[in-house]
Amino acid sequence: MKWFVTLALALAVFSETALAVCQKPPFTHPAQVVLDSDAVLLVTHASATYDARLSSKLGIDRAVRFARQKGIPVIYLEDKTPEAQYFTADCSPDYRVFSRDGELSFEVKATHVYVVGGHLEHCLARTVEGVVSSWARQQVRDRTLTFLMDGIYSTGELIEESDPFYKDFTQFRRAIAHRRADADPMPKLTLLETLGLIDEEETEIEFVKRALPYSGEVLTSTYEVELSLNNTLTRKIQIEPGSALGRIRFNFLDSAAKAGAL
Repeated sequence: MKWFVTLALALAVFSETALAVCQKPPFTHPAQVVLDSDAVLLVTHASATYDARLSSKLGIDRAVRFARQKGIPVIYLEDKTPEAQYFTADCSPDYRVFSRDGELSFEVKATHVYVVGGHLEHCLARTVEGVVSSWARQQVRDRTLTFLMDGIYSTGELIEESDPFYKDFTQFRRAIAHRRADADPMPKLTLLETLGLIDEEETEIEFVKRALPYSGEVLTSTYEVELSLNNTLTRKIQIEPGSALGRIRFNFLDSAAKAGAL
């Protein structure tokens, strides 16, 4: 348990110094969002208002650098919480779009969407649902939605008391708040940290399945749906029998560094 406390204290020091205030562009009207690239990075609510310990900052900044290197457009989805709370190092996204709850107000035509930031179970879930719904209104094509897990924060709401790693989760959460007067009552950990508590790939891929969006109008017999973890484990998810015309792949990667190596 000592390593939990050491890690938590180190991250606490980091979070005190990592916020950098910079002038961001004004919000772009959704109708003015024009994406010609076949890939896009969506950064949802990268804010200390929601991730007080900045657990996701390093992963988010890594994802933005990856997108820049690959020529992938970057869109920040932000609400009206104080700008000083937003912690991305890059202050010049291609677009900055208002999003109160992580919802999308523009169409996403890219066949490969990367997502970071966002509360996994809340605002990021709405972003993901928005992407899938946008795809539903378009021609059927093979598509991939990649979660960059070291840049996604969570309160562990998908963890159940019956899970064998539940005790480790509660210990880690206590370590995060250890002797901190400013401790978040609902401290965030990254999705990658959560998988570190599981530490068994077969169980990990079953866990991330809980983060998939509601099937809705897209995940029908029109699409074959795949779930992938670091491109080493792949599971086909049976939706309805039929002849699929395309494939949607939900790809969970440890970080953008791993995406760059693929």
